[in-house]
Amino acid sequence: MSERRTFGPSTERWPARFADLLERGANAMLFFDIQNFTEIEMRYGEEAARRVLDALDRAVAELVTLEPDVLAAGRAFGDDYLVFLRLDAAAPEHIPPLAYARGGRMLKRLVAAAEAALPSLVDRFAFHLSAVTLPERSEEAERQFYRAIKLALKLAKRRPAPEDLAEREALLRLLSRRELSVVYQPIFSLADGSVVGYEALTRGPEGSPLHSPLKLFTRAEEEGLLYLLEKLARETAIAGAGFLRPGEKLFLNVSPAVVHDPAFHPGHTRRLLEARGLSVSDTVFEVTEQQAIDDFRRFREIIDHYRRQGFRIAVDDAGAGYASFQTILALRPEFIKVDRSLIAGLDADPVKQSLLESFVFFATKVGSRIIAEGVETAGELVQLIRLGVYAAQGFYLARPTRRPPDTPPKDAVEAILRHRRILALQRRQEDAVELITAPAHTFDRRTITALVRQYLEETKDGGVVITDGGRIVGLVMREKLLQVLATQYGASLYSRRPIGLVTDFDPLVVDPKTPIDVVARLAMARPADKAYDYIIVADEGRLIGVVSIEAILNYLANVKMEAVRLANPLTGLPGNHAIDLAVREKIEKNLPFALLYVDLDRFKQYNDRYGYQRGDQVIRFLADVLKDAAARRPEADVFVGHIGGDDFVLVAPPDAAEPLAFDIVAAFDRGIGFYCQEAPAPMASSRDGGTTRHRSDAASPIDPPEREAPEGLDRTPIPPEIPAASAPPEVPSDAPSDGLPRSEAASASLAERVSVSVAVVIVRDPRGLSTETLAERAAALKREVKRRPGSASLIAPF
Repeated sequence: MSERRTFGPSTERWPARFADLLERGANAMLFFDIQNFTEIEMRYGEEAARRVLDALDRAVAELVTLEPDVLAAGRAFGDDYLVFLRLDAAAPEHIPPLAYARGGRMLKRLVAAAEAALPSLVDRFAFHLSAVTLPERSEEAERQFYRAIKLALKLAKRRPAPEDLAEREALLRLLSRRELSVVYQPIFSLADGSVVGYEALTRGPEGSPLHSPLKLFTRAEEEGLLYLLEKLARETAIAGAGFLRPGEKLFLNVSPAVVHDPAFHPGHTRRLLEARGLSVSDTVFEVTEQQAIDDFRRFREIIDHYRRQGFRIAVDDAGAGYASFQTILALRPEFIKVDRSLIAGLDADPVKQSLLESFVFFATKVGSRIIAEGVETAGELVQLIRLGVYAAQGFYLARPTRRPPDTPPKDAVEAILRHRRILALQRRQEDAVELITAPAHTFDRRTITALVRQYLEETKDGGVVITDGGRIVGLVMREKLLQVLATQYGASLYSRRPIGLVTDFDPLVVDPKTPIDVVARLAMARPADKAYDYIIVADEGRLIGVVSIEAILNYLANVKMEAVRLANPLTGLPGNHAIDLAVREKIEKNLPFALLYVDLDRFKQYNDRYGYQRGDQVIRFLADVLKDAAARRPEADVFVGHIGGDDFVLVAPPDAAEPLAFDIVAAFDRGIGFYCQEAPAPMASSRDGGTTRHRSDAASPIDPPEREAPEGLDRTPIPPEIPAASAPPEVPSDAPSDGLPRSEAASASLAERVSVSVAVVIVRDPRGLSTETLAERAAALKREVKRRPGSASLIAPF
């Protein structure tokens, strides 16, 4: 009892005593005040109000002797009273329920004392009550005291609805019983499909109104229990994360508001991780942007504290929060998680694509990596891969589970790799910068400058990376160092001093998986005096090497030349080489597939009538039809290639073949009429003996050798092995000798005769299949479908 004292309202200074109370074990503070006390004073007079306060002073003082958990109690100011408790709680989350239980019991005494002092009061006295958990330590005690008072006032003065009170009870019960559950959602690298890490997602009890994490954390914030809830959530998440493999990261959510909680103190999470044998460097704090960060200086201090311990930082919900760019610039996070609002419908929204592409560029420049949240469709995944996003999570890839499998979900990994392959075939995808990275020599920043100069002169290296305790801190370029030392006093000033004095401490540092074209853009965006400096390549702080501007330019020049060589110049679609790769990949991996061979009927007649320029327009129109049909089925990973002329190839899963063929025929017939309207057009001179040839010079395994067709007919490839009876049909007898309608009215008839044929070969078992045999089958099937009037498709198994 000797430790417990009563503090009167006029003789004690609460802020000064707060540190002493914490040292003596105070872990909760109760706040009481009378509701509408000013109205009571105005109605019954000042003397009556004083009698009430005197009675409450005595009742509160008695609490010290009547309640064994009370360390100190007294009036703070006006009609506001504070009671400090030392509760015997097994864990911090048990404190709030115990404190509210004690407060409810004390409240009955206070009501009785006040009513005895003013028996003429018409209505019963009503009090506000709130409970606040106190910190375990007493650093910055005065500041912590005012935080506690501010929170207590906020909680006490609000007017909760009945359902709010029920949810408060549910939350207190949840905390005391530790009824949280955690599920883990994998985050996949979009470079190779590997698991980058797992985000821990908290859930309330099943069937409870607080099962939803949004409702749960919102209620906790309103009740001033957010820190305790997040603390319990982190403990539960870490306890269940024993499945993590080396290098996989655990993403834990943290709200900016918790730094203002009186009970908040750093260091708890690190102890939990060490106790479980988990790595601090593989733990990522996700700073959510659902709340505004109203004290960046204080929050930055906390983040820096965690970073010094080795934790990584991610900004969560970027794009949906209050100040994404302000937060990113202030915290310089290792990861930026893009909200579902920017990902939803990404494949159908060019504006979102442009915005995300800019975000990727911005993140690379500030040394961050983009993680896309809420990926729910194949189309969204395709665009994320195309735009160079680092990683993704969402229901399309994997749903959260309490215990992730020992191996990554096979479907998710295959989906990522499949989409990467199809993008690589559809266009020349830029390689990662690690492909052209060269080794780099390092020097500690304290190395004497003369030694660095000697090394650069002897080796002729263009520059060296400067480190500090193994950490990359800067760059020294050879020519710049020599220029500095060549000045009048340069050698005498710097030669015997640390190289850090002439180091560029703001070099461009990129991830090894960054596409080379992105690195080129970043390099060119630097100030003019840095335009030709090395780019440092590092993987999470570990030096990989450096890249010179010369290496980037050589690579881009080679890529441009190869792209021109491989792509069809008219449509920009992949040409014969890419088609060959697409087909061979299916055969070599024994994957079932469908090959769609598409070409135009009577295209030579069209060219002869309207000219080659309009003929090229029709070919581009057909290419657009094919690309659109493929784009509407992103989950099928349809490959579209252009053999040459009016011949195209699609490679798709067998189940997608029939709807693809139907869409191609329907879309072509809807749009071709526009290109068959009469318009003044010069008759183009015939080429290649009066026949139209739009074929590339390079031969393709599925572009079989041609046989000369009769003049005036479409030139269909016919393998020599196919009997001549399979050749294209003769020109109708009512047509002119050159196969062209002569009257103006005949243009409608021509529109009917310019059609598309789609031959579909279904390959269920590609074992032992050669591309030459497949080409022959496709060509024979194409001849069959071309016998049918108008646009048509024909499907047959191999």
